Amino acid sequence: MGETSKTCATGATRSSGFEVPNTSAFSLQPVSRVSLMPLIKTAAITLKSRKWGDADRILTFYTKEMGKVRGVARGARRMKSRLGASLEPLTICHLNLFEKSGDSLYRVSQVDLVEPFMKFREDLTL
Repeated sequence: MGETSKTCATGATRSSGFEVPNTSAFSLQPVSRVSLMPLIKTAAITLKSRKWGDADRILTFYTKEMGKVRGVARGARRMKSRLGASLEPLTICHLNLFEKSGDSLYRVSQVDLVEPFMKFREDLTL
């Protein structure tokens, strides 16, 4: 039995046996991925949190390096969100923020809770 082979439009030959395709017809060049939004990692105190839309929150933080910062946490009010409890007011947390050019709000991508300060949320009777 003879081996049959066909030539494709790219110049590679297809046959019933194993054969390495002709890659000279393809121009393989590395793709460079440029991040348009720089990542900022910082520790912050959550000062204010308010509802925005159906599932988002607008937050106000105070950071040592940047001062008062406002950001949006997309999907923070959803039931399965990992951001929810970490973004309550009067909590200290580590943030990952993305800065969009031309936008006054940062985008909150990750929050790690450091100190929740639960005593501040309780009744402060003397």
